[in-house]
Amino acid sequence: MYENHTHTLQGYEHSVLVQRQISRATKCYEEFSKYGRHDEYGNEIPIVLVPGKWCNLLDIFIPGLRIGESVPSGPYVLWTKWGRDMGALEPGVRWIWPFWKKISHIVSASTITYLAPSSGCPTADNVPVDVDVSLTFKIGPDVEAARLFVYRLGAHRFDEMLSAECEEAIRGLVYSVTHD
Repeated sequence: MYENHTHTLQGYEHSVLVQRQISRATKCYEEFSKYGRHDEYGNEIPIVLVPGKWCNLLDIFIPGLRIGESVPSGPYVLWTKWGRDMGALEPGVRWIWPFWKKISHIVSASTITYLAPSSGCPTADNVPVDVDVSLTFKIGPDVEAARLFVYRLGAHRFDEMLSAECEEAIRGLVYSVTHD
């Protein structure tokens, strides 16, 4: 989906923050838990999930009407009504959930560790060094901040910004010292 800017240093890959599609809201736990495991998605860290449309048996009899929508607890859950942002949903089950209501985004409320290794950075006396930086952050502190994150910045733009800022800060710091 996005250009994967993989950069490996001493076995660590540069993290990539992503927004990912999931089949239904209750799959968010499984998807958020995949981060850090290099089997399926490598260095990608899902921070925003977008549940897709799913079908149930009632759709055969009453199209667009679901018996219930399960809202996960833990992450920030945003919803829309007729495509308009309605804010946060509290955890639990919403019975008789029509098609015009939709869980739009599920945002991780967990602490996220972002790896930003940089190799071959020249010092002031032109000696290349390798630097391994690890940043820890959390989206929040509340659902309003998560909502603003989704609609104003987004996972992809945040990843681009964080990656560029880390790289520039590392290079600036390393270039300011001499190899003595």
